[in-house]
Amino acid sequence: GSRCSIKHLYEGPGSTAFETHWVEQYPDDLLDSFKDQREWKSHALLQLWTLRLSGNEFRAWSLCVYSIRIQSTLLKAVLKEMFKGYPGLSFELKKVNFVRPFLPFFHRWGALEQIIQQAAGKPVDSNLPEFDTESIVHTKLLYDILCKEFEKDFVHLKDLTQHGLITFDYLWALFKPDDLIVDASGPHLVVHKFESGKYEGRKTMGFDGDFEMEYFYKKKDSPDSFSVHSRYVDWDGKRFGLGSCCPNIEKFNGTRLVNSLPAYPLSFHEAPDELRKTLVQRGRKFEVLRGRKYKSYKGTVMAPYGRNTVEGRIIIDCEAYFQNMEGERLHLDDLPTSPLDILAISEPQITEFITFEVPRLSEEQLLLCHTLLRGYCLATKTWAIFDLECISGIRWDDEAFPSLILPGDYKELILAFVESQFQHKQNFDDVIAGKGQGVVILLSGGPGLGKTLTAEALAEKLRTPLYSVSAGELGSSSGSIEVILENILQLVTMWNAVLLLDEADIFLQQRDLKDLERNRVVAIFLRMLEYYKGVLFLTTNRVATLDSAFESRIHLTLHYPDLDLAAKRRIWTNLLQLSKRPLDIEEKELDELARYDLNGRQIKNVVKTAWLLADRYNKPVTADNLKTVLRI
Repeated sequence: GSRCSIKHLYEGPGSTAFETHWVEQYPDDLLDSFKDQREWKSHALLQLWTLRLSGNEFRAWSLCVYSIRIQSTLLKAVLKEMFKGYPGLSFELKKVNFVRPFLPFFHRWGALEQIIQQAAGKPVDSNLPEFDTESIVHTKLLYDILCKEFEKDFVHLKDLTQHGLITFDYLWALFKPDDLIVDASGPHLVVHKFESGKYEGRKTMGFDGDFEMEYFYKKKDSPDSFSVHSRYVDWDGKRFGLGSCCPNIEKFNGTRLVNSLPAYPLSFHEAPDELRKTLVQRGRKFEVLRGRKYKSYKGTVMAPYGRNTVEGRIIIDCEAYFQNMEGERLHLDDLPTSPLDILAISEPQITEFITFEVPRLSEEQLLLCHTLLRGYCLATKTWAIFDLECISGIRWDDEAFPSLILPGDYKELILAFVESQFQHKQNFDDVIAGKGQGVVILLSGGPGLGKTLTAEALAEKLRTPLYSVSAGELGSSSGSIEVILENILQLVTMWNAVLLLDEADIFLQQRDLKDLERNRVVAIFLRMLEYYKGVLFLTTNRVATLDSAFESRIHLTLHYPDLDLAAKRRIWTNLLQLSKRPLDIEEKELDELARYDLNGRQIKNVVKTAWLLADRYNKPVTADNLKTVLRI
């Protein structure tokens, strides 16, 4: 419309919940419906009024503004500039309607006032262009309507927020699109970007200035609430993107402190600048830890079987997490990025994989970063979701390998084999491409002689993950063994880890024509060994029954003899020194302890129990403590 005027229309007779009939006559009796709408189109604005229940009197009705239709092309141009960047609005349409309670204008009220002030020659925000006089006159019509609509809301809201308070019915005015909000609904404070808010559990057909309902319904057994739809930055294994979340604010009576709500604007936090600085730092940690990382963890994890407390090593690998967790997906929207701000990600000591590039996060995006990372828990052998705050660097045990007690030159031989494999794994190939690139080491001997400890100490020495699995965990049928073992070999290769297959006798024993199922298991294992590209330790107690086909697949076989007196004495000494309690043990007593017929695992258990006994009385560990345990 080009006429600088407002046309008032009123809800007429015959209106239903699905269709409203508008009339231009003030509805004294609501009888005559206005049919010809051609004259309406000439006005800059259409102001549509509707009936509402007023007060507590039965069938007491009054009029309130239902919506405002923008018809002026001049006004549309002004509002297009004023609402630049505001989500969900388009001024290209012929009909631009704003419905009560007119939230966009409430959120951009400051900009609207500055446009009106241009007529008086007052300075305005540099983000706003200068408008001609006629455009401002059209805008003033809208401004005058909204002043009447918002007058009570502005006064009441200002009174509340000046004291840091809010009521449930004014939550709609508290949050503005693209505002930074604090989400306090989880274990850690996080900052998200507000997108939209919605009252849940109620159906509204019209509102007065206090956002009260005329008609409403309540869902059975569901309290009224206000849902806060917001966005945060997450990682899906290949890229950063925007995820969605929706903390709820349940209905409350009276007033509440804004910063006591499950979600509230960052400006209401007691120390917003300090919180922002802390969360940006946490975001940098999140950014660094994407990709594949080998880390230490102490805290609660979310796994398929529920929450569990874990203390141990983990591998952060979001991409592999979603590949192995059927039904779980993370849908992220694209982040705005700059092509010049690129950061390569890779972790050579974990895995050799193709390096790809992702955009570096801006400071605001770092602020919005999630607090959860996905990956694999080596302690529980489960895929899990980790709390960023509980992840730390690994404290390597530099004494693990030097203190390892092995016969002769075993340590140097094993270290040379494995180090060479990590450094030159692509330099040797079989006649057939992809075969023969791995190293398989067989450790044989009785229990408690250090076979498992050898693999653990070597992985610690090389600063690489150790994936330990027993044959019993792979299942009993050839089908399950093939599926599970193939998945493990893929993961271990990808993570550049050392694989320890403990108690591997079922795979290594001589095949028997009468046991076809075990023959299939051995055949499957032989085939997988040929194409495995990593380091594999096999442990067995019965090397004498080794199938002849393994002779060409195993690169190094080491037999662990029973411990002699000197070896057992060194084990006693090493374990007692690691107990971190004062010792009161003489050399001759160590000689006496070494004469007991024990293996390394049994000695470790004795030392641990004696340590607990001494700790109970806050005394040094003595030979008597150890002998007491041995007598049990």
